Amino acid sequence: MRLKEKKKELLELKKRITELKEIITEMEIKTEKEINQVSEEELYTEEPKQEKSEPIILREIDQKKIVKNKILEIIRNENKTSGEIKKEIVDKKKLCSKASYYRYLQELKKTNVIETIKINQEEFYYTK
Repeated sequence: MRLKEKKKELLELKKRITELKEIITEMEIKTEKEINQVSEEELYTEEPKQEKSEPIILREIDQKKIVKNKILEIIRNENKTSGEIKKEIVDKKKLCSKASYYRYLQELKKTNVIETIKINQEEFYYTK
């Protein structure tokens, strides 16, 4: 009887994991659509001064999401090395600093969103 209960509990957990994966996927798609709706012009325009009630951390998180999604977009659509992606994100578009770019790249690797492959001593990124 104990084994039956454990098996039932395991099946329920697997079902819940599947449901949560679907929710995460929906949220990622929604976030990506929202970010794609933000034009590059809006990213570069100076925003009005913040009111004291708006937390600064929230804006930093939004910027982080935008940059990470831009990195993912480049990785999905083009075969580029880390340096080439950095040139586009940091040097050309000035979306973040060099240090932040590499930190975001590491976060994407740690969360297994992207992986690397080495070809002729150059690392290329791809999405799972």
